[in-house]
Amino acid sequence: MMAPGTPLLIHTRVGYDAEGRPVRYMVSRMEADRVEVSYDLNTDD
Repeated sequence: MMAPGTPLLIHTRVGYDAEGRPVRYMVSRMEADRVEVSYDLNTDD
């Protein structure tokens, strides 16, 4: 449980199947001063 007033990082993500239909929806809430987020996106399509 986080204390009231804790700064949050809220990450929302939707995953799609091969036909473009949404098949997964995720919302993550993390204490902003305790996490580091980085992405390595594959752009080779």
